[in-house]
Amino acid sequence: MLKATYSEALAYAKDRKQFGQAIINFPAVYEMLSNIKARLDAGRALLYQTSRYVDIYKGLEDIERERKLTDEEKAELKLYTKLASACTPLACEPQSPMR
Repeated sequence: MLKATYSEALAYAKDRKQFGQAIINFPAVYEMLSNIKARLDAGRALLYQTSRYVDIYKGLEDIERERKLTDEEKAELKLYTKLASACTPLACEPQSPMR
């Protein structure tokens, strides 16, 4: 949904004319849209990385149910569980483009 909002704002800025030029050419408008795009991309990257952490620790938990983990695997399980726990609330928070 936020991607659609950004796309609409970008299209509007390219289409809207003021003083004989598209408002996307005004530094303040361009900067605002660039910041929104950067926040959306950062939110997406955080979500992907968090998903990776969750996948790794869930996979290690599945292995642990089948056999005993090695010390190295136990350390990885602990690390990725902490990383997933720390990142999940951040990745689940709606990434508002106007913050």
